[in-house]
Amino acid sequence: MTKTHLGKVLVAAVSAILVGVLATPVSAGTSGISLKGQAGRFNTTTFQALGNSTDAQASWTNKVALDGKFSMFLEKTTNDQFAFAAAVVDGVEGRTVGSLGDLAFSFTGVCNGGSPRFNLFFDTNGDGQADGIVFLGCNNVTLTPAGAPGWQTATFPNALIVAGGVGGSCYDFNNPATCSVSASSTVTSLSVLIDIVGSNNIDRVTVAGVATGEPNGD
Repeated sequence: MTKTHLGKVLVAAVSAILVGVLATPVSAGTSGISLKGQAGRFNTTTFQALGNSTDAQASWTNKVALDGKFSMFLEKTTNDQFAFAAAVVDGVEGRTVGSLGDLAFSFTGVCNGGSPRFNLFFDTNGDGQADGIVFLGCNNVTLTPAGAPGWQTATFPNALIVAGGVGGSCYDFNNPATCSVSASSTVTSLSVLIDIVGSNNIDRVTVAGVATGEPNGD
């Protein structure tokens, strides 16, 4: 595994571990799905739950929106490869990967390699612990206009997700040589994150045919 891929795995692991630690809970609305912001860093020895800082931040803003009045603003200003900002999708834990349907998010700013991207953690043996992760980067699919100036959408068909993403985008914690994600695998965590210096607004995060992008989940 390359240094870059390893960095993605470690940063992705932070996102899963910090779920519920850094974010302010919000109502899930009628769909049961909502977003919450997280920011943090992994160093060589410990996981650091830093919250918003001058290095990275994830927060709601009403200055820019695609739908409704809000979007999630993600920003990273440090070259530390282990810092990240994320919009965690709440309400999908325990669902099957197949039930997620096609995943999508809309964003402003630059698609910088695999940032922003979905990080999807999955459980294959039913013990409730993640057995692997699928990286679904904005560079893995053809982006489409989102219907408003400056916005574009990345859509990931469920068949692509179950196939393990694109190329080496799937990593199995138990057997790195093989990725065993399937439609029946259980979701343990899902987030849209950036780990490259820059900023993006995230909106219209679509899961199981439902789009969310407001603090109340609607």
